[in-house]
Amino acid sequence: MKKFMNPLVDAGFKRIFGRKMYMREFLNDLLMREHPIRHIWFLDKEMVPDSDRDHGVVYDLYCEADNGEQFIVEIDKWLYVLTNMNRFKSFPFKKDKPIFMQMEELANLSTFSKEEMLMYEKSLDNYRINRLVQETCRDEGFQEGKEQGLKQGIEQGIEQGMRKKVLQIARKMKDTQTPIDIIMEITDLSQDEIEKL
Repeated sequence: MKKFMNPLVDAGFKRIFGRKMYMREFLNDLLMREHPIRHIWFLDKEMVPDSDRDHGVVYDLYCEADNGEQFIVEIDKWLYVLTNMNRFKSFPFKKDKPIFMQMEELANLSTFSKEEMLMYEKSLDNYRINRLVQETCRDEGFQEGKEQGLKQGIEQGIEQGMRKKVLQIARKMKDTQTPIDIIMEITDLSQDEIEKL
């Protein structure tokens, strides 16, 4: 069993960033604003990403900087710590940012209550199932496209071969002085096509 949770699953993300202290620190580091964020309000909106390239959830946040400026931030990019957290044996950057030491404690699976662990495991199962379904669909789509392309290529090859054979027959008939109307009837070629042979 891994030591730290996967923050890219819904329950893992919410466990950390549902706490304003972590979200504020994350945004201040990410945005590097002249006036740091002082207050954050989570808006009612929570969205699941549209594509398999996106992971986790996206929150819209209403923020107020220490100079009173107000703005909305949409979180849709992940930092190194977030994308690799469940692989760590120990959190990096703790000396540089004390918040990572606190986040390490929060993300440590051994600190989860039974209820939190059940919720996290369910969320992780859903994440894995969704990834598996996406990968399977992609693989099946690739295989289907490959088979369809091969079939189409064979069909085109057959058609081109038949056309070549028809042109050869028409040329031989023309060389033996067969009337054009008979060549047209037998080969389904137009008069123009026969005259060009």
